[in-house]
Amino acid sequence: METNSSASSPGRMSGGRKTLSWGKDDVRQSFVVMKNEFRKFFYGKKMLLFLGLTVAVLALIIVMIAALDPFSDEDDKKRLTEAMFISFYAFIILIAVTLFGATSIVSEYEERTALILFTKPIRKSSIYMGKLLASIVLTFVFTCVYYAVSAVFCAVFCGIGTEMLVSFGLSACYIFGANGVALLISTMMKKSSTSSIVVFMLFLILFTVISSVIEAGAGSGTAFWMIDQASAGISNSLSDSYDDGIRDAAVMLIWGAAASAAGYWLFKRRDF
Repeated sequence: METNSSASSPGRMSGGRKTLSWGKDDVRQSFVVMKNEFRKFFYGKKMLLFLGLTVAVLALIIVMIAALDPFSDEDDKKRLTEAMFISFYAFIILIAVTLFGATSIVSEYEERTALILFTKPIRKSSIYMGKLLASIVLTFVFTCVYYAVSAVFCAVFCGIGTEMLVSFGLSACYIFGANGVALLISTMMKKSSTSSIVVFMLFLILFTVISSVIEAGAGSGTAFWMIDQASAGISNSLSDSYDDGIRDAAVMLIWGAAASAAGYWLFKRRDF
């Protein structure tokens, strides 16, 4: 239940200073929640699982590139290496979102930990924002590490092009969009395991099926406003003819903003 302590809290003045005080307090509380989330992530088994999967993916890519290297010329090797790494970017993000974002809200209801962690008055907006930021920041940090390894490997063995920078920018937008959707799903679920499965299947299969049905019904064109179609730009950025980067980025950002707003609206109306 959301706590409103404006009547009794000291230092809350009328007029503009009241708004400023609430704004500062909301930000401070959000960072407290985010720090708690980081602590929970880093001391949990999910972090080890995610690290293991990321290392396994990187190792698999490097082995595949090494195996195909004798059969490729210089131009093909550059494109092959970039394509190998970039093709897994969206998958790495999906794994992070499934492990961290999809369980972020529902775990508080399932385990009743919110009543223990947040014993002092705290607004639901701060809880939701803190959890959203924690999932976004964590996913972004590990995506940066993955990109750094990819960039170093490409730079050393075959050179690196601007395509990877475009892909990185689109990945950042996808992180926001996917986490927004994940927290929306998490707000509606009763079990963490169910939320994780729904989020994973939604991005892996269901969004693609929905887009295909829309495109089949329309008869022509693509459902570019769907998040799965926009996220395809992460890989499509390798193509010389790709020029939809701004549109795809905007679509993913809109998905993230709309889903986050809807998730918060539902979260406010759900009691612990």
